[in-house]
Amino acid sequence: MLNLALGGVLLLGLLHQVVTMPTITISPIPPIQGQQCTIDYDGPLPASVTVSFKPSSIADMNLTIGASGQVEFTVPDNGETMKVTDDAGLADADTAHIDEPQS
Repeated sequence: MLNLALGGVLLLGLLHQVVTMPTITISPIPPIQGQQCTIDYDGPLPASVTVSFKPSSIADMNLTIGASGQVEFTVPDNGETMKVTDDAGLADADTAHIDEPQS
């Protein structure tokens, strides 16, 4: 009976590890056109992410997040919104409205 109970505790511990999903975080919020933006990823590294923009005429960016868990890029000057997707499908996508620079 004790073995069964210990096995159940071990199984629950393993399930907790499997269910915990990595997260993608964009900063600053909101990103600013023409300025640097950082993507943080707390999952297994290295990781590949795709940044897609609206309007759709802006080409997607395929970025690799290295050992630091971060990658920086310049927000396109005409971007309106962006979406960061984990290419491995481990993390939910993060989205943001992009602001124009302040004069």
